[in-house]
Amino acid sequence: MMAHRFRMVTYNIAKGVRGMGPVQRLEIHGVARALRLYTTACDQAELYGCTRLGLLYRSGTGVTTDDARALDLFTQSCTGNDLRGCNALGYMMEHGNLHALYQPVELMIIFGAGVGAMVISCPPKVLKGLIAALKLAFGGHMQDKAFY
Repeated sequence: MMAHRFRMVTYNIAKGVRGMGPVQRLEIHGVARALRLYTTACDQAELYGCTRLGLLYRSGTGVTTDDARALDLFTQSCTGNDLRGCNALGYMMEHGNLHALYQPVELMIIFGAGVGAMVISCPPKVLKGLIAALKLAFGGHMQDKAFY
C-alpha cells in the first residue's frame, strides 16, 4: 500500500512542465517535499525512492552534493534489483554524467525507425488492421456496463 501511494505522490510531483528532466520538475513542485518523500520511501525499503534520493544527492538539488551518499543509495537500490539504481550506479562508478541517461531524441529515432520498418515491411491490409487494433486498444474502455 505504501509503495502504491508513494508512486502516486511522486508521479504527481514529477508530472509538471514538459521537456524538463525529473530533477528540474521537482524544483518547480517542491524539492523539500520530494526529499522528504524519497527519504521516507527509502527508509521503508522502496528502492525507487532510494534511486531518486541518490539522484538528488548526486546533483545537489535540495541538499549539498554528496557523491558518497549517492553511491550508497544507488548500491542499495541495485542490490535490491532496481534497474534504474543499477544504471545510475554504473554511470557513477565510471565517473559518467547521469544526464547522459536521459536521451529523448534517441527514443524518437528508435521509435521512428521501428514505425518506418513496419510500414515498409507490411502490406496495406495488415497496416489497416493494426491501426484499427491500436484505436481499439488506446481509444477507450472495452469493459463498460454493456460488456458485463
